[in-house]
Amino acid sequence: MDRYTFRIYEANETKAVTIEPKIIKTDGEYRTYLAEVDRLAAEDPPLGSPAGDRLELLAKLVEDYEMERFKFEKPDPVEAIRFRMQEQGLKQKDLAPILGGKNRVSEVLNGKRPLTLSMIRALNETLKIPVESLISHRDYRITGTDINSNSYSETFDDEMDVTREPVPSSKRTPDGK
Repeated sequence: MDRYTFRIYEANETKAVTIEPKIIKTDGEYRTYLAEVDRLAAEDPPLGSPAGDRLELLAKLVEDYEMERFKFEKPDPVEAIRFRMQEQGLKQKDLAPILGGKNRVSEVLNGKRPLTLSMIRALNETLKIPVESLISHRDYRITGTDINSNSYSETFDDEMDVTREPVPSSKRTPDGK
């Protein structure tokens, strides 16, 4: 069997199919390549060997196809917290020391209060929730022309996202802030 020959197993029947590795474009190609990756991985070929190189190439092609075909949205921060609570068998009262009280936990979990930076840090350190899951990028917006200028103020909207808006010149301090 040469470098481009794959064995396909169907209903206890083995047949050799010659396929040159290429970018996966169909579900059929994906299933074929995935079956070959599974077979090669079970053999555990040494790195640098022809089978090892083929496994590496096919795994990369499969990974690229999956990344393009099966896109997942990042979870909402509240969903991430609820998931971790369920996973660890926690109740709302267990988050009170982390978020600053029972009322604050209730407000956060009901979407009435955005997460603050200190809450995000505490959730990350205590419950090991990835920071990326606790920050919502969905509604992030910047208004104005120069976000580095001191003539902008930061406010948090209902979705916990930073909004930068120009500060009217009448409200600026003498130093331009």
